[in-house]
Amino acid sequence: MVTMWISLGATALLLIVLGFVMLKGKGAGLIAGYNTMPAEKKAKYDKEALCKCIGKLLLTLGVLTLLFPLGFQLGYELIATVLYCVISSVITIGTVIYVNTSDKFKKKD
Repeated sequence: MVTMWISLGATALLLIVLGFVMLKGKGAGLIAGYNTMPAEKKAKYDKEALCKCIGKLLLTLGVLTLLFPLGFQLGYELIATVLYCVISSVITIGTVIYVNTSDKFKKKD
């Protein structure tokens, strides 16, 4: 149980730190897909808005990761696991769809 707390705590801390870095508009090279785009395609996107959105996602996932072990402490292992998987998947997939379909992240000409 202690190793679970340590590993999840380290993961949550990493997600939260990266979330704050992204909220400052930095770290776009860490975003999968963006870092592999050619320079002319990257120029079409608002890097700061994209980083801020991903930063919010990472902070949300970090907080969820911190809350996950509480279900184990309360004796609801299965419910906590299912809820964590479902909630984190829905938030992540929703954010990916939003980023790819919204014009908010494209630069205005």
